[in-house]
Amino acid sequence: MNTDDDILQGAAEDANVVSYIQDHLPAELKDKFSDEQLYYIIDVIAEYYAEKGIFDNDEDGYVDVNIDEVAEYVAQKAQKENFCTFSSDDLVAVVEAELDFEEQLEE
Repeated sequence: MNTDDDILQGAAEDANVVSYIQDHLPAELKDKFSDEQLYYIIDVIAEYYAEKGIFDNDEDGYVDVNIDEVAEYVAQKAQKENFCTFSSDDLVAVVEAELDFEEQLEE
């Protein structure tokens, strides 16, 4: 695959994640996050996973993700970068939906 194909495939995957998250957020949170914000959030979540080695399986093959810690990381980074102010409590639902999407791909 060439670079353009990789970029297009990545963009399509991100669009699927954003759509899934929007569909699975609780009703009270659906209007709190724009698509642009969700794209930002999934990028920051991926950055967090990479930095922390989240997808390095333990000896039993399990991946341990502290959802509250991920949500707090996203909230702090968004505020630090002056992107937006998110409540880490609200972000928990986004992180959970993103993880659900990833788990669904593995099945």
